Amino acid sequence: MCRNIVRNTNHDVVVFDLNPDAIKACTDLGATAGTSVAQIASTCDVVFTSLPMPRNVEDVALGAGGISENAKPGTVYIDLSTNSPATARRVHEECRPRASPCSSTCLRRRITRHRWHHRDHGRRR
Repeated sequence: MCRNIVRNTNHDVVVFDLNPDAIKACTDLGATAGTSVAQIASTCDVVFTSLPMPRNVEDVALGAGGISENAKPGTVYIDLSTNSPATARRVHEECRPRASPCSSTCLRRRITRHRWHHRDHGRRR
């Protein structure tokens, strides 16, 4: 996701990951390496996360040195992780009363079924 944002937009992108190879893949395309979740949350207007498990989302968003503790007022937080609605609500509710509130947005993928029609076009079977 980050690589697509770097490639396809004109935004300044700052990245942080525990995996140095993931950071390098983005910085090779023009992103800037961040130093921590706290640094990203305190300096960026929009923060995206894409994490493996709901507990990781809670740790990064709500834990010590996390987004809600360090985000400046008006920061938009968008979580792209595969997550439960309960975790998304909990993160949103716990971010609200913090000194540096942030908006939490849960993105949902709408699955549309397409009906494909096969035409033989005179081919023999």
